[in-house]
Amino acid sequence: MDVLAIEDLSSLKHIDLSHNQLTDTKAFKKMVNLETLNLNANKLTETSSLIYLTRLKTLDLSENRLTNINSLSMIKNIESLDLSNNQITDLSPLHHLTQLKVLNLSGNKVRNISALESLTNLSVLNLSNNEIDLEQIQVLRAFLNSCDIKY
Repeated sequence: MDVLAIEDLSSLKHIDLSHNQLTDTKAFKKMVNLETLNLNANKLTETSSLIYLTRLKTLDLSENRLTNINSLSMIKNIESLDLSNNQITDLSPLHHLTQLKVLNLSGNKVRNISALESLTNLSVLNLSNNEIDLEQIQVLRAFLNSCDIKY
């Protein structure tokens, strides 16, 4: 699919481009009004162009090839983020996403979850199928006491 054909649709609020073999996020750079973006099951390895989508509330990047999620730290208003089934190890870029309510990190290569301690608005957190020890989960529960944590 030639996703660049849609790059000038700056008034779009919701778009689902799941299962499209996309390899980058360049086409979304001008879509600054997006509130919901579904890029599930593509071939994404980077998310750098998503830094411009400051109005995003819901983002699905599950089932891609992501290892680096640094650019997501700029999407401060995000409330729901699905990063499941990627190859993510470093969660530190998520530290400042304090508006997050739902976060799915299942099926990654996460070992350290201390960056999630600041996400006190979380109500649902999925950490299943990672490399996290039970002690870390217990520490995280102290910070996120009203959050349903699946591991």
